[in-house]
Amino acid sequence: MRPIRTAVAAILAISASVVLAGGPPPNSPPDKHLPLYDAEQVARLIRAIDPLVQQARQTYPGAKARGLARWSHVCSCNSTP
Repeated sequence: MRPIRTAVAAILAISASVVLAGGPPPNSPPDKHLPLYDAEQVARLIRAIDPLVQQARQTYPGAKARGLARWSHVCSCNSTP
């Protein structure tokens, strides 16, 4: 049980250091913004990503259950809000 706690503590420490660092590393590539100028472009974008959104909505509950099952021995994360 102790190695798992140590690993969780290490992950939390690394995550906290990334969050507290305040931004991306200096050598990261710049963001690529997608310019949308009118309602038609926005509508085309929504139509283009709609199949992916639907797939994500269908597969999320199963993925969430599998993820929580993996962590159930470490914490009591199985409760649903």
